[in-house]
Amino acid sequence: CIRDSARAWAPRNGQFPALYTHSRFCAIGSAAAAAFAMDMSNDSIVRTINMATTMISVGPRNHLMEGALVRNLWPASATWNGLMSAQWASCGFDGLSSSVYDVFTGVLGFPFDANALTKDIGKDWAISDSYVRIYACHLFFNTLVECLMDIRPKLVSKASLKDIESVIVLTHPEALDLIDKSPNNSLQARFSIPHVVAAILTTGDASPTAFSSRTLKDPFIVELRNKVQVGSFEMSNSHRHKWPAAVKVI
Repeated sequence: CIRDSARAWAPRNGQFPALYTHSRFCAIGSAAAAAFAMDMSNDSIVRTINMATTMISVGPRNHLMEGALVRNLWPASATWNGLMSAQWASCGFDGLSSSVYDVFTGVLGFPFDANALTKDIGKDWAISDSYVRIYACHLFFNTLVECLMDIRPKLVSKASLKDIESVIVLTHPEALDLIDKSPNNSLQARFSIPHVVAAILTTGDASPTAFSSRTLKDPFIVELRNKVQVGSFEMSNSHRHKWPAAVKVI
C-alpha cells in the first residue's frame, strides 16, 4: 500500500524532490507494518495510516548530500511515530479520511494520480520493488560501483593508479548534484560520486571501510577525488537503465 501511495503522489520534477524519501514515507510504512502485525481491523488500519501521514517529517534532501547526521535520525523518529499511530488508533484516536490527500497534495503540492492506487492490483506485488543494499553507499551508485570494480584490476595490472590524470563518470541526470569532492563525514561520502570513485579505485572495497574517517583523509584518495569529472547520459540512454553509469579513466 505504501508503494502505491508513493506512485499516486509522485513528485512533479523527477524521482528526487526536495523532501527526502525517508521523511515522506517512513512513518507511513512503520504505521502500516505495526497495524498489520497487531492484526487490526481494516478501519483501524486506515485510521493508523491517516494519523501517521500527518506526522511525516520535513527532511530536506540536501541534508544527506551535505552530511547532516540528523538524516540518520529521520527513520528512527518516523518508526516511533508509525508504531505509536497504531497504538493511538487502538485507543480511538484518528485523523481525517482525507489526511493523506491533505498532506501530500494540500500541503506538499504533489499531483494525485488515482489510477496508480489500483493499477496492476493482484498482478504486481510491492515486494518486487524491494532491494538489498549490497554496497555501503547510495543505492543510485550500484552500477557505478560495479563499473569501478570491473575496471580496477585492469588499471592496476597495466599501470600505477598514481598515473591517473582524470576519471570521467557518466551517470543519470538526477545524480548530477551528488558531486561533492570534499566530504566531511561518512554520510556525505556515501552520496559523493568523486569519493565513491576515488575510494573504490584505491582500495577495491565498497564496504563501510571505504567511507570511514581514515579513508576520507587518505591523501591519495583526496587527490584522486579532485580528478573526477561527472557528466550525464542522454535521456534516451538513461531511460533504458534505472541507474546507468559509465567510467573512463585517462
